[in-house]
Amino acid sequence: MLTSRIKAHGRAFAHIAAFHPERTALRRDLHAHTEMGFERHDTAQRVVESLPVCGVDAIHTGIGKNGLVAVIHGRERVSGCVEGLHVDMDTLPVTEQNDVAWKSTRPGLMHGCGHDGHTYQTVYSVLVSGHLITALQSHNVHAIDSAVISVCAMQAGDMCAFSVMPGKATLVGTVRTFSPEVQNLVERRIQELCSGVARG
Repeated sequence: MLTSRIKAHGRAFAHIAAFHPERTALRRDLHAHTEMGFERHDTAQRVVESLPVCGVDAIHTGIGKNGLVAVIHGRERVSGCVEGLHVDMDTLPVTEQNDVAWKSTRPGLMHGCGHDGHTYQTVYSVLVSGHLITALQSHNVHAIDSAVISVCAMQAGDMCAFSVMPGKATLVGTVRTFSPEVQNLVERRIQELCSGVARG
């Protein structure tokens, strides 16, 4: 039984692999010519045109303006169960920093949705900054060697791209001390804090 399943899966993968170059070209073309929100007319049309090749049984368009639902009945319906896959095809208001042949051709727009698998690799720079700010403001030096550390500004991401995780964050502030020795100590501790938070 297990052997027959493996063979069946092998045939399925072989069938899918035959379409791999074509599907890859489509994905890259959609990535290069991204559309946002309810303006995904060309994107939706390209997807609708490509689905019959995948063997879908029915396509319902006009869902939420230019969304769509593709239906695959399957070989058996004994269980009565239905499985659904949700796929995003719109873009985000962010400028692409990648340097690839299929890079977005539309400034300020990019396919970089958080549902993509590469996000379990993302460092959440805003969260890291929050930990670092708390650590810096809780610094500790000897009472007689007073020092003041003030984080006065933070810049991360784009206010118009509220669902986009920023790739970096910048903190700006001041350090005030009465002696070069304490200044050096504070600088050393800031470096240690940054390293510690980064490791965490």
